[in-house]
Amino acid sequence: MDTLNQVFQSRAAEMWVALALLVLVMEIWVLMVHRRVERLQDTLAAKLAEAPSSPAEDHEAILRLQESLPLTLQKVGLVRFNPFDDVGGDLSFALTLADANGNGVVLSSLHRRDTNKVYAKPLAQWQSDYTLSDEEQQAIGLARGDQPDIAPPAPAVSLSNAPAEEPIEG
Repeated sequence: MDTLNQVFQSRAAEMWVALALLVLVMEIWVLMVHRRVERLQDTLAAKLAEAPSSPAEDHEAILRLQESLPLTLQKVGLVRFNPFDDVGGDLSFALTLADANGNGVVLSSLHRRDTNKVYAKPLAQWQSDYTLSDEEQQAIGLARGDQPDIAPPAPAVSLSNAPAEEPIEG
């Protein structure tokens, strides 16, 4: 026990300095944590201030969402097909993307060995001013819900119904 007392007495100054440094580091850490907590409290208070605080405000927010919902993309129809005899697989497709009112776009991709042509045709109330192929009409029907989700593969067809506009080369 005497040797332990001698060690403490001979190293007392170093031990007090180490203890003071430890207390200083702990104080700095506590201040940093305190600042983080204050920032989180401010952020939470701002978020709570933005949130509806009454049932009437909740109801108004729900009504605004219900008004905008029909304008969101929610109708999708996809038909894969093989329009050319010299290309294997159903690598071509017609894709309809529309809102609840049938406003949107029909995207068509015609794939060949050496080229891929992409067409975009606007839709307004499920109708397009452009001539639609059978596959595009089938994709519109799928999006509208006229046809079952799983349609039999479309047979290879001639391109007599092909769009007249210039394609996007890919």
